[in-house]
Parts: sequence; C-alpha cells; structure tokens
Amino acid sequence: MGASESFPEGGSGSSGLVISSLATWAVALIQAHRTFRKSRDKKEAKAAFLAIVEKRTIGIKAAVARTPYV
Repeated sequence: MGASESFPEGGSGSSGLVISSLATWAVALIQAHRTFRKSRDKKEAKAAFLAIVEKRTIGIKAAVARTPYV
C-alpha cells in the first residue's frame, strides 16, 4: 500500500506504525547508550536519542499524510 492510499479502519497500518515507533525508540535508546559509553556526556547522549526519534517522527508523519491516522 502506498503512502497516499488509506488504510481501512483498524487495518494493518496502525499496527505497522506502532511497531515502527517502538523499533525507532529501541534504536534511539541503543544509540544513546553507545554515545554515553563513549563520551560520558549526558547531553550528547540525549541529543543522539532525540535526533533519531525526530528523524523517524518526520518520516512517520509523511507516511500517514492523507490517511485516517493524521
């Protein structure tokens, strides 16, 4: 299904978004831990985490544009 097509209510689109969001947070957390282990800088680790989450959030918003999930 393309980004411009609508998912049926309760369809696989919503569960796919949830899985994608959870995966994003997991990757962001792992990267933040790696950054902290390397630098011991909490601000740098936080920035690494937020950069990944923000980038994926932009992608999710683009993917759900013109769908019932907006």
